[in-house]
Formats: sequence, C-alpha cells, structure tokens
Amino acid sequence: MAELTDHELLTRFALTADEAAFAALVTRHVNLVWSAARRFTGDDTLAGEVTQAVFILLAQKAGGLSTRTVLTGWLYHRLVAGAARSECRALRRSAGCQPALPCTQPACAFIAMRYYVNHDSATG
Repeated sequence: MAELTDHELLTRFALTADEAAFAALVTRHVNLVWSAARRFTGDDTLAGEVTQAVFILLAQKAGGLSTRTVLTGWLYHRLVAGAARSECRALRRSAGCQPALPCTQPACAFIAMRYYVNHDSATG
C-alpha cells in the first residue's frame, strides 16, 4: 500500500472500511503528528492524546475530505487545535473547573492565542 497516495488510501478506507489502508496512513503520518503535538504541548502524554484524537477525527472525516486536501496540512491544523484544547482541559482539571461550565481561567484564552501565533509563525 506504500505506493498508493494519501487520497487513494483515504478513499479505500472511506468506501470499504479498509483497515489496512487506514493503518498505512497512520504509519505514514504518525511521527509528524506526534512530534508536532509534542512540540506544541511540551508533554509526551498530551502529545499522545492529541495524536490519537487527530487520527480518530481523520477516520470520522475520511469520506468528506476533498481530493484537493493536502493530508499533512489537514492533520497539522487539527493537531494545533487539538493541542490547545488538550492543554486547556488539563488546566481546567488542575484549577478544579466544572467541565459543563465556561472556563474562567484567563490562561485558556492565552493558550489558544499562543498556539495560533506559533502556528502562524511556523507556517509563514
């Protein structure tokens, strides 16, 4: 399956639930996703959680991605948002915030801003 493009693998997975096709995508991109998530979060555990969440989202969205979608870019954008959310959840837990209530921690807004500023400076 190494010779198939990302889009061909996604299509196989979306149409036939071909687990080997999805596994090939994960194998191809997991190091990129994990290392970028690790760079953003600074934490191995959070990076692993973000990586898992990104690939779960990919499995859910596989059939809806355009043929023009560049998968590495899609994955990167999802991990930036996921890393920010994951760090905010950890902050909320440590501050004792209730999950159903809006976060009152000003640091959550700062975290989200920092991720997007870092993302913009990393991409151009």
